[in-house]
Amino acid sequence: MTTGPPSGIISGPVVVKVLNDYVAKSKQNFSFVHPRITSINPSKGPRSGGTRLMIWGLSMDAGSHAEAYVGGMPCHITNREQNLVECNTSASGVYHEGKVRVKFDKGLRLFDDYVFLYVEDPIIDHVESGSAGQKGVPRGIPSGGITVTVRGKNLNAVQDPMMYITLDSEEHYSRCIPDSAQQMKCKSPTVPKDKLSFDGGDSPVELEYGFRMDNVQRVRDLSATKGFPKFQMFPDPEYFPFTEKDRIKYYKSDYLTINGNNLDRACQESDVIVRIGTSFCNVTSLSRVQLTCRPPTDQPPAQDKNGNPDRGQIPQVIVEVGDKLKFNIGRLSYDVPAGPDSALPRPVIIGVTALGAFLLIAVIFILIAYRRKSTESSRVLKTMQEQMDVLELRVASECKEAFAELQTEMTDLTSDLTVPAGPDSALPRPVIIGVTALGAFLLIAVIFILIAYRRKSTESSRVLKTMQEQMDVLELRVASECKEAFAELQTEMTDLTSDLTAGGIPFLDYKAYTMKVLFPSTEDHPVLKEMQVDPVKKQHMEKGLWQFGQLVMNKTFLLLFIRTLESNRYFSMRDRVSVA
Repeated sequence: MTTGPPSGIISGPVVVKVLNDYVAKSKQNFSFVHPRITSINPSKGPRSGGTRLMIWGLSMDAGSHAEAYVGGMPCHITNREQNLVECNTSASGVYHEGKVRVKFDKGLRLFDDYVFLYVEDPIIDHVESGSAGQKGVPRGIPSGGITVTVRGKNLNAVQDPMMYITLDSEEHYSRCIPDSAQQMKCKSPTVPKDKLSFDGGDSPVELEYGFRMDNVQRVRDLSATKGFPKFQMFPDPEYFPFTEKDRIKYYKSDYLTINGNNLDRACQESDVIVRIGTSFCNVTSLSRVQLTCRPPTDQPPAQDKNGNPDRGQIPQVIVEVGDKLKFNIGRLSYDVPAGPDSALPRPVIIGVTALGAFLLIAVIFILIAYRRKSTESSRVLKTMQEQMDVLELRVASECKEAFAELQTEMTDLTSDLTVPAGPDSALPRPVIIGVTALGAFLLIAVIFILIAYRRKSTESSRVLKTMQEQMDVLELRVASECKEAFAELQTEMTDLTSDLTAGGIPFLDYKAYTMKVLFPSTEDHPVLKEMQVDPVKKQHMEKGLWQFGQLVMNKTFLLLFIRTLESNRYFSMRDRVSVA
């Protein structure tokens, strides 16, 4: 059953009648729509075809059958959705451009806004990777991720190029990104390590490789083409942890050196990333057994488990090779420990100074508090002494007044008892005894009062004297301890400042400074010694060195000499420093 062309967009159920006796109606509605193409991507592809063309539009899933064409050449549909049709372009024998058409059953839709352009197939001239001296040879490691540079023509004609390596009849792929029509960057594919057999020597495992660039056949099995060597697979590099205590290395110079093995056999500087906390260490040199990089001038913050900055920890040094290899080397601390040739760091100096100032202020406060306490005790003692004196005067005055009153009363009493004098007149004996006893009792009472007062006064004086002596001893002890603490503080500050020069920097003489710059980790170098040669040959050797010095003064010779040394891949950074 076929449908006729509608007059417009119609939607409704499908009704089937059989001789007007039987009627069946569909549960779903059937819609008459007008498919329309809105855009295409990409707009060009190689003449060999195979480009996945995406045709965007409206109602692209209309009809029971659809066909796509590019400039009259069929485009094989692989997927059809409501707003998208995907197809693979056919090969074209000529370089031309064509319009995109999609046929829905008997309805044809044409895209007139843009055209698809058939361009020349990509051509690959060179495939290379690794460090200098390894040009023209693609290299990689089992973990993959090594940058492979591809040079040629029309490399950007393909939208999704891929590189592959064949191992045991199995292809392992990785993606490529075209930088321009002449250059493309790929990452070496990852291959299983257990399927590779390294003999332990310097010889790599050679593998077949090629590129999948749509249907371009000339770039497949590229290693079988004359002039293209096989892909060389080397063992994964190894980076060794720091050998210092607790794997904490202290930052001493402008460069950081990390040791390892097989570092540059397949890698170059751009393949290695060195992270220090949240920052990076700029890789400047890579040799077979050593990596050199320049850390940040200031210590970067460390990273916690969530990747957030953590300034309370020492940052870790992580080496990343490719996309999968990571090595935890240790930690890099910018706080250099004090040594004979190293100045104390600024935070230590500030901390010691602050501690000294705090101790000095504490001593001053102790002396002020002691002085105030001593003054207060003296004032209390003086007040007590004055009160005792007043009490003594008051008791003496009262005793004196009481004795005077007693004497007056006795006089009055005796005057009242007096009788005319006569030979037979005298006081009665009981009266005399009573008066005498009363006087003796009063006298004894006064004596006891005076003795008690004196004892109390003496005891108070003794207590005051003891307190005064204790205060004097306390004063001497506090003064002695403060003096000793201040002397110790002054000695520590003297020891600290004696290690520093006027500006806080330990200046060295020119010779020592030059040796530490050129040979930072060497105490005894052959350059500092006299030549140990036969006296007969010494004159000829000195003449040869003089002539070599004349050649070094020649700019052309010096440049050729340096370039020759730089081209040697076994010439490490330490050797460069020694030659310099």
